[in-house]
Amino acid sequence: MTIGNESYPHLKFNSTTYIAFCTIKDHHHMKQMMFSVMDDAMSSPVNATATIFVIKPPTFQFAMKEILRDGEAFNITCMLDGGRPNPNVYFNISGSEISSAKTHFYNSTSSLHTNIITLTSFKKEWNKENITCCRYNEWYKISRKCSPPKQVKYLSNQDGLETGDNTCTKGKNKNGAGVEAIVGSVVAALAVGSLIGVICTMFFLTRKGLLKSNGWKKRKPPQPTVSSETEFTEPASTLQSQYDSLDQGAEKCHTYTDLKHSR
Repeated sequence: MTIGNESYPHLKFNSTTYIAFCTIKDHHHMKQMMFSVMDDAMSSPVNATATIFVIKPPTFQFAMKEILRDGEAFNITCMLDGGRPNPNVYFNISGSEISSAKTHFYNSTSSLHTNIITLTSFKKEWNKENITCCRYNEWYKISRKCSPPKQVKYLSNQDGLETGDNTCTKGKNKNGAGVEAIVGSVVAALAVGSLIGVICTMFFLTRKGLLKSNGWKKRKPPQPTVSSETEFTEPASTLQSQYDSLDQGAEKCHTYTDLKHSR
């Protein structure tokens, strides 16, 4: 038995049968294999020839980005190198075959095929879905085979926010009750503080004689002055006691307001 220019010796199996063994390798592809038989009763050998076709499945080279942001340029590329015969190559996303751009190369010396498939657009619904690169040919020992699955984390324009998430909804679901309680407390504190400020203002105006219980007090028209100095009709001790009373009232109002705001 010969393959190309390589010879393989025969072995005797029994008294009438001989066999020859060889291991087929890739370099034997498209080589002529010849069996030759002859005995003493034959004037010339009997030959049987065949062309060897070596089947070789391709190797996967599958690479892709794991994080993709909205509007960012990207490529998902898979290359199947060294296939014989030429396989059918495609992307599979969660069980569905996806069409893609394909490039094919053929090496006439080795009769090997190289296929490159590329996805240049990405759908938002593919976020965190299994993406595999697959090949198929009925002549392969394993007719259909896919690469290990990969996933893409697709982010929207908001930094760190995955597609489909809603910032307002998530915030309300997780912290809505706490936020509403805090806002309610702040509004209540501001209302109380405003009310206290109005009371204090009315108190000062009343003590100064500018506000009556039933409305604003009308000021008397200014009287003509007799001299450049104002004459005080009340004793100094009475005026001092009124000012002291006003100072104490103001201090109480401010203290109460500061206490409310701090709470």
